[in-house]
Amino acid sequence: MVIGIAVLSAVFIFCFFYILFYRLGIKRIRVDDRISKLITKESEVEKADKGKEKKRRDKRKSGFAKKMAAELESAGILLKAEEYLLIWAASTIVPSLLFYIVGGQLLSVVAVLLVGLIIPPFLVARSKRKRMKKFEKQLADSIVLISNSLRAGFTF
Repeated sequence: MVIGIAVLSAVFIFCFFYILFYRLGIKRIRVDDRISKLITKESEVEKADKGKEKKRRDKRKSGFAKKMAAELESAGILLKAEEYLLIWAASTIVPSLLFYIVGGQLLSVVAVLLVGLIIPPFLVARSKRKRMKKFEKQLADSIVLISNSLRAGFTF
């Protein structure tokens, strides 16, 4: 009986988040399409059309989704904000449900739930810090290189 309730609640939660993200106007783009777009160069006309489409999509997003998309982009994570939120919810709910089904105590289930809530944003922040440090390290070298080339008489 307990297992049936846990499975039913997991299915309900999954359906809830799926419908929620679908209602926000999320259109799934296949990972292969995104990777091929990153690899191939696009013409200026295609870039202009995609820029218009992106502006339309950004108008539909909520403030939280825009902020989350900016955080993921600055961290160098190639996920949409909605995909990240779905993964975050799954990494929070699924382990705690499994722990509950296995027979964990309520306190330990809550602890697993809190760990699932804390880890994904921590990983995004850590990735962002690493990327910023790497950029700052390369920035100094780039400025020195530009300065030396200008002194030598080279132009851009």
